[in-house]
Amino acid sequence: MSRIGIDARLISQTGVGSYTRSLLEYLEHLINPDDVLYVFVQSVKKSPYHPNRKNIQLVEADYPWHSIAEQTGFLQKLVTYRLDLMHFTYFSFPMLYPASFIITIHDLIPLFFSTGKASTKHPLMYRAKHIAYRLLMRVATARAYRIIVPSQTVKNDIERYYGRKVSSKVEVTYEGVPSRLMHAQSSSHIKKVFKKPFFIYVGNFYPHKNIEMLVRAFRDVLKDYDLALIGPDDYFSQHIRSLIRSLNMDQRVIMLVNSSDEDLSFLYSHAQALIHPSLSEGFGLPLLEASYFKCPILASNIPIIQEILGDYFIPFDPLSKDSITTAINRFVHKPEKKFLPLNILQEKFSFEKMSYQTYEIYKKTLFKGH
Repeated sequence: MSRIGIDARLISQTGVGSYTRSLLEYLEHLINPDDVLYVFVQSVKKSPYHPNRKNIQLVEADYPWHSIAEQTGFLQKLVTYRLDLMHFTYFSFPMLYPASFIITIHDLIPLFFSTGKASTKHPLMYRAKHIAYRLLMRVATARAYRIIVPSQTVKNDIERYYGRKVSSKVEVTYEGVPSRLMHAQSSSHIKKVFKKPFFIYVGNFYPHKNIEMLVRAFRDVLKDYDLALIGPDDYFSQHIRSLIRSLNMDQRVIMLVNSSDEDLSFLYSHAQALIHPSLSEGFGLPLLEASYFKCPILASNIPIIQEILGDYFIPFDPLSKDSITTAINRFVHKPEKKFLPLNILQEKFSFEKMSYQTYEIYKKTLFKGH
């Protein structure tokens, strides 16, 4: 019998949360009945995941990520469980954890965007946190038995920053479209929000997502079209709201926060296209989600998007406002149905396949320890 732990403290968040929820959904069908899986969540009561098997147990672990409590209290809790293997699903983990572990590194974006503009913290506090991030990453990449990443692009970044020895431990497991979104019934009530045809952006509003550039570029798009920005309600979304007001774009740019899967189903199905202007990504789930709903994609011509979509998108230079505007206006005059074909999407990108690959990594790691 093996005792396996999964860090699911971010399970209610976007991004990492979606990854963790999907992983657990499929692991339920894979895990050996003789093994025990401990799922560490911030709140058992509020967790969106509740296991259907007796050998999967939720464990309360109310230790915020990026905190001293994570490095002390969470560490002590993990040690008491005497795990044969721990899977940290995010880079922030107790770096003195003494036992065998694997870690998922979703991207190296904090290394690329380390100016402090991507933080609400005081510059000195941000600098301290950035130093802590670099230290955590050094420890994680050196000590993890295996490192899971969502793309070859991230693996290449890891090799560039940490060398081939670390890169040799990296396993690429492509993600997919969450099953709950695929099965969601399209919500028609959101239709009343729109009076004109609309484009959408889906994701968070961190500076590297380049939404400020998108909003400025959309000023010169034909007035017959609106733009819907769909993401979380936080400090960064408030900054974008202020920008929209300052540009007098309130009537053309609509912000939809904390949208449900039913809302997303409607939005992907009825949008003119998804616009994805990011400067950097570890993966890019909205690209797959848009493809699933046959929503055309206009996106940055950066390596990760080329890796995921190949030639199945309309590219633009994310650093050029004119390039973004031109791509949108050209699409308006001559729409192109460019999105990843369903057969490629199903064959290459799947959370079910990702979970199987992850479980195989578990088994290899456990076998190594016996």
